[in-house]
Amino acid sequence: MSASSSDNTDALLQRIQELEHRLELAERRSQHLQQMIDMFPEAMYSIDSSYRFQAGNSSFFHLIQRPRETALGKTLHELFTPEELERWLDDLGHITPSHTQHESVHHVDYEGMNLSFLTRSFMLSDANGEMAGVASIVRDITKEHTLEQQLFKNEYILQTIIDNAPAMVYVKSLDNIMLVANRTYANALQRDPKDLIGKHLSEFHPPEAIAQWDEDTRRLLETGQFQQTHSTLYLNGEMRDFTNNEFPLYDENGNVFAVCGIANDVTALRQAAREQAELQEQIIQSQQLALRELSTPLIPLDDEVLVMPLIGTLDGRRSQEMLENLLTGVSKHGASIVILDITGVPVIDTHVANVLVQATKATRLLGAEVIVTGIKPEVAQMLISVGAQLEDVQISGTLQSSIAHVMRRGQQLN
Repeated sequence: MSASSSDNTDALLQRIQELEHRLELAERRSQHLQQMIDMFPEAMYSIDSSYRFQAGNSSFFHLIQRPRETALGKTLHELFTPEELERWLDDLGHITPSHTQHESVHHVDYEGMNLSFLTRSFMLSDANGEMAGVASIVRDITKEHTLEQQLFKNEYILQTIIDNAPAMVYVKSLDNIMLVANRTYANALQRDPKDLIGKHLSEFHPPEAIAQWDEDTRRLLETGQFQQTHSTLYLNGEMRDFTNNEFPLYDENGNVFAVCGIANDVTALRQAAREQAELQEQIIQSQQLALRELSTPLIPLDDEVLVMPLIGTLDGRRSQEMLENLLTGVSKHGASIVILDITGVPVIDTHVANVLVQATKATRLLGAEVIVTGIKPEVAQMLISVGAQLEDVQISGTLQSSIAHVMRRGQQLN
């Protein structure tokens, strides 16, 4: 063997050793890569352009319920039923050179459980950039999907309750952007609820109302507690009264980010309360009138004689009412004699004496005579001691004697 041939052989052996070393490194890197992807909880796999499995991690082979050794190198048609194959081909068929990525969600019955999987697939290229296969990552999203369904259900239930509430329910941001508005609120504004969300309150409420609400919000932020306010709005051609129950909403950091309110239309209640108050006032006035008439009754004995028994204290108001009833009765009945019985008046002083004098003078102007009865001896002495001016007042002892006297006079005249 020549020196040249020996050199070539040595070079070839060295090249072989280098290739073997690189192959060993490649196999080691492949093992490390396989170990790494086997640690991922997501299922990962790749297939070539003939739909033959080239690689996969432990999660993937567990998912398809087939050992790694029997699945690798097999095609989809060899591993899956026609029903399963249809689902695989539907996903993989979306990957083309012009559409290199695809995402899909599938819901399957797996060992008696309803599972949901999110599959993200992407194209694998060869050294020339041509499509060589497809790789996919499959993630179990059953828990997330279940939570999303539950959240959607809860949101639907909550929104249904809010929309069917008779009160106006709303959530507004601190800068007066409408975040939530139920159907009752929207109906009051003759709008669709969706038209209100994201809009500033100034688009459907007057400036003076917003100014008042800003003041209410300022107080709410100061206290951080529930508050009840009142407002009046012009809606559908009429003024409406509302009671607003508002409370702050807090974010995850404990900061107020919005205000939730529940507004009740109390227009009918307030109108009913006003009508009730007016009716109550009318009843009180009627009762007072009845009491005045009972406290100063005017009793006709015949066509010309009236009797007014006085009971209780004669203060300024009652004295005026007594005088008015007396003069009205004399004029109405055309009486010529009026008997004032003060037996039931507990206190007789100069004020009462002056009232009697005024009643006598006023009655005489109407052409009638006044007889005062019921003055007890001790009362008479008190009136004299205080200098009461009763010279123009005709006095009689008792009501019975006064009536008898008047009756005799009437008989004598007849």
